[in-house]
Amino acid sequence: MSEGESRRDYLTTKYLEYQKQYAGNLRESDKVLIALIKETMSNYPKKNHRLLEVGCSSGNLILHLKKALPMVEFHGIDLFPEIIEVSKSNPDLSDVIFNVMDVRNLTYQDKFDFIVMNAVLSYFKGDELNLVISNVARVTDSGGWLFAFSPLNPFEQEIHIIEISTAHPREAIFNFHSYLTMEKLLRNHGFANLEFRPFSIPIDLDGGNDFRDLKTYTIRTAQGERLNFRGSLFQPWCHLKARKE
Repeated sequence: MSEGESRRDYLTTKYLEYQKQYAGNLRESDKVLIALIKETMSNYPKKNHRLLEVGCSSGNLILHLKKALPMVEFHGIDLFPEIIEVSKSNPDLSDVIFNVMDVRNLTYQDKFDFIVMNAVLSYFKGDELNLVISNVARVTDSGGWLFAFSPLNPFEQEIHIIEISTAHPREAIFNFHSYLTMEKLLRNHGFANLEFRPFSIPIDLDGGNDFRDLKTYTIRTAQGERLNFRGSLFQPWCHLKARKE
């Protein structure tokens, strides 16, 4: 099984099951992301907003965005047809336009005012990451905004991790990018007004005692800050926004 097949197996099974628990209750990181989008949208001059979520999974985030921003036209894309079928089958998302599409090969001709990439950027590095940012920039309208939530770090350090676990028995690759790398890429493709907002979760998460189950959990520092871990891995998650010039 290739890394791509392993990712497909995880995203179309275990990750969809994981998403179900947040259909009624928002994740803490999504609360911050929605507040950031809502705040930015309130100062956006256009009235008929169009928003595209890249890697929409089961549509949970769009479902909650619809409640917060009822006048927006929502679009969602995902790489796998199985996932898009789940999204389309939700009656609460019947007015959302879903498509099977690879962000590495975006075929949209129209522009969007807002692009959202929630836990997506870590799947790409190098030339692929550059292609993804280039494609996203092409479909972002002038003056529009990109929002992302991803493991990003403030150091001049790129981290590429190969994980073999119960969730990814045939290995999966995750990329933790630096602010510097992401800022350079975004600016090269016409984005400005960048903001990096490190995510500090406001609640304690218990990972349990079953070390085969890679749940996210928190560890407190001596200063009381909660650090996100998944298995043995510390994850410095960050919200990002950038404006297309």
